[in-house]
Amino acid sequence: MTELIRTALLEVPPSVAYAVVVDVLSYPEFVPGCKSVSVLETHAAGLVAEVAVAGKGISESFVTTNQHRLDEMVLMSLREGPFECLEGQWSFTALGDIGCRIDLRIEYIPKGVLARLLSTFADMMANKMVDAFSARIVAEHRLRAAADG
Repeated sequence: MTELIRTALLEVPPSVAYAVVVDVLSYPEFVPGCKSVSVLETHAAGLVAEVAVAGKGISESFVTTNQHRLDEMVLMSLREGPFECLEGQWSFTALGDIGCRIDLRIEYIPKGVLARLLSTFADMMANKMVDAFSARIVAEHRLRAAADG
């Protein structure tokens, strides 16, 4: 199993970071390679979503169950898709009044053609994904601060 761990320190409240991560329908606007997201089910503790991704000549989709723990954590597990296993966790930790620490952990075992592609690009894609989320979180924080004025 491959494990990727990334951390970002941002000067935003954990609630802003959490809100961006749980807004899965907005992912195609800023996540590299994400072409579409459909929410298949919602429930009290989260949702089930289908995500379509494309890059390097390959298009795939996968379905995940996401469990939300308000402002603290999002757990993701694969229901179906091009992986033997895919588990992820976002966590959001307040850093006093100055911001938060965001941790992303992804564990996966790819299968088929995706295995070769992911083994080559996994670290790069993890970095791009965290950079994209960080930029979106900071932009969302600025919009909220301007609106609160």
